[in-house]
Parts: sequence; structure tokens; C-alpha cells
Amino acid sequence: MRVEIITLENGEQLPLLVDADGLPVPSANEWLLTRRDRAANTLTRNLSELIPLFGWLERQQFDLWERISSGKGFTEAEIRGSLLEYLRRARNRRSVHRLSVAPDTYNKRLDTIADFLKSMFYTCLSHLPTDDNKYDRIQANLDMMLSWFSSGRMSPEPAKRTAKGLETDERDYLLRCLDPSKKGYDSYGKRMSRKTEASSESYEVSQALRHRNYVMTVLMLFCGLRRGELLSLRVDDVVTGSAIPQVNVIRRPPDPHDARQPRPQVKRLSRVLPIAPYWARPIDEYITEWRDVLLARSGNDTDYLMLARSGRPISLSQVDKIYRRIRDAHSDNLPSHLSPHALRHTFSQNVFTDLKAAGLTEEQVRRQVALLRGDASEASQDEYLRNEVAKQASSQLLRYQNSLSESFKDVPF
Repeated sequence: MRVEIITLENGEQLPLLVDADGLPVPSANEWLLTRRDRAANTLTRNLSELIPLFGWLERQQFDLWERISSGKGFTEAEIRGSLLEYLRRARNRRSVHRLSVAPDTYNKRLDTIADFLKSMFYTCLSHLPTDDNKYDRIQANLDMMLSWFSSGRMSPEPAKRTAKGLETDERDYLLRCLDPSKKGYDSYGKRMSRKTEASSESYEVSQALRHRNYVMTVLMLFCGLRRGELLSLRVDDVVTGSAIPQVNVIRRPPDPHDARQPRPQVKRLSRVLPIAPYWARPIDEYITEWRDVLLARSGNDTDYLMLARSGRPISLSQVDKIYRRIRDAHSDNLPSHLSPHALRHTFSQNVFTDLKAAGLTEEQVRRQVALLRGDASEASQDEYLRNEVAKQASSQLLRYQNSLSESFKDVPF
């Protein structure tokens, strides 16, 4: 069983769940169509989270619709003792070092499957008259099953690191090692080989990629762009010639000519983000000089801003790979969690801290950070509030420990 993505004539991507024979799974795909307002990537993840359920049903030789419509339903032993245990298992059989999934992954499976089963139960109930003898049994089994799912949730893993972003010295080092004004370095900030430097074509492409990686880093660090927003940018979305340079993050209809899988998307609100002239200059240089070097390597024209070595629009997986390569090349100075998400988190955390230091109330800070990030809900800023509180608590603890150490300075050991 797997998820396949089809592209409709209007460019919209629609994931479908298919069985081992390549045939669509009707119940799962009908349920998916009720959630078409969600992003294609989210729908793809939802279908992937349903695969363990159908694997369990096949293994137990259960007919899901027959179990629901007959009023027999499911017992506590079947749900809590069998299904929930099955959902904890990792699906990747090639991975022998981890047999179970992380609590967050398990909880997401649980929530998606609960929503799917609830829909199945409601569909069955809608076809029955309220005085049918099976109606109350089906409703009661649904209520019990949802309570078993709720009680079966796992506690999240403790955070291994309070901050998911970069420290100031890590951020500065990243910008220095990618700085395209430094000659003789490749796109990952490593010294170039003599062979590459000797080849004018290889050197030119390497420098174009170096400028691109620097611009990607600047846009995520100082504008807080998500990967999908960054890779959805068109050249015209970046205005560098005005008095106040700006980046326009725009939600557009699906692009039928975008062949990337999965397709980058702007899933949050559109917004206009100003960018300081100092950081706008390298962006303008990439657009006017170096982007054409990459574009010339492709037989097709495109107006997407970020291009791969091939000259085609860069994909989400390629961006992740770039930052893994940068991280590996500078493992002594850059953290192991360096990623596009870490750059965006650094932006959010720094803006949150600066706004608090400027004297804004907590409510004002939450509203402004949500606006800059394109979030419709201010509740998503709670994570940065927790990080700020954790930093203050850690600083206070160190001050407390240092104050106590003063009393022991003259005590011999």
C-alpha cells in the first residue's frame, strides 16, 4: 500500500491511497476528498498515517465497514491491546536500529486514524433511522473507541535542546563561511580544489551556487521564510531597486508546469517583508548576474528564483541536502540541527526577543511575530514565549549558582 500523487489539469496535486495491486482504496480516498481545503503535502501525510490502520485490518482479516455497520464494532482488547500497539511500530523495515516510531509520529497517526474512523461511523449512522436497534450500539462503540484513542496518546519526548535555532556565534559563522565575496571557496564554504579553480566553467557554476546558498540563508534567517515559501518565490517577488527593498510572499493557484514532487507551497498568509539594503545587495547580485549562469544549464525557462545546478527549480529535498552538506563541512563550528527550519526558528526567536526588549507587551509581540511569519493564529507563537522564559530561567540559575560560588572561593579542596 502506498500514496501516489496525481496532477490535475488545473495544476492541483491530489494524493491517492492505492493498494498492493495499484487500485485506489475507496474509503480512504473518499474521506480525503472531504479535506481538499488542506495542502497537498498535508493530505499526503494524512494518507501515509492511514497505511498502518489498513495494514492492521488486513493482518487481522477484519472488514472495516462490516464491523461498523453490523453494530459489532471493536472491543477494547482489539483497539488498545492490538491496534494501538501496531501503530507504534516503524514501517521502514530497512531500519533495524529503531523498531518504534517517535511519540509525536504515533500521536499524529492516532489523530488521523481517529478522524477517519469517526467519519466512517458517521457515514454509517447517517444511513440509519434513529429508531434502528443498531443505531445506539454503533454510537456507543464510537464513543468508547474515541476514548480509548484519547487515553492511548503518548507523552512527547523531552526536548534535547531548549532552542531549536542557532546561537549568535553559530549564525555569524554560517554567514561568514557562505559569504560569496570570499574567493576560492565552493558553495558549501569549503576550499575549492585546484582542478575546479582551473576550470572556468566549473568555477563559474560553483560561484553561482555559492551566491544562491547565501541568498537562501539570508532570506530564511532575516525574513523567516519557510522552505515552501522560499522555493515558491518568483524573480518578480523580490524588489531590490526601491527605496525599501522587499520580499513579497504570495499564495498563488497551483502551477501546472511545476514538476517538483512534493511541490513547494505557500501554506500560510501572504505578506510583504522589508529587507535591509545591506542584505538586499547580495540578493540583487544573484538575480542580475549569477542566476542566469544556472538557468543557462537548463533547456527550459522558468521565473522561479531559486535554481538547482541543473538550472531547474530547486526541490525541497535538495534544500535539505544542501544544509546537511554545509553542516557536515563545518561540523566543528555549526550545530548538528542546522536546517532550513533552524534558520526560520532563529529568525522567529530573535525577532521575539528584540520586540520584548523594545518594551512591547506580550500580546503585542505575539501579534507582530504572527504577522511577520504569516500565521493566522497567535497561538503558534507560544513556542517562542516558552523558549524566552527558558532562557531567562537558565540565566537566573547561573546567577544564583555564581552568587553561591563567591562564598567558596577561599575554601581549599
